[in-house]
Amino acid sequence: MDFDFFKRIIDDASQIGVKTIHLYLHGESLLHPQLVEMISYIKSKNLEFNLTTNGMLLNKEKIELILHSGVSSADHIVFSILGYSKEVHE
Repeated sequence: MDFDFFKRIIDDASQIGVKTIHLYLHGESLLHPQLVEMISYIKSKNLEFNLTTNGMLLNKEKIELILHSGVSSADHIVFSILGYSKEVHE
């Protein structure tokens, strides 16, 4: 999705009273090249966000970027764990 189009959606959502944006990015959210910019823009409109990830791509740098994008205690980052062992996952 074009980032300008994303911003228009967030602007419209904010104007009609939406409080929370659920970032569903068709696959692993952390792979999206503009994820941090998306979160920052959502937060600039005083909206909350929910993000689901399997956490495999989290590293110190990615965590720092996300935390400095305006995350607050009202936001949710959900970790999707499909199996507690290799055998269960497969």
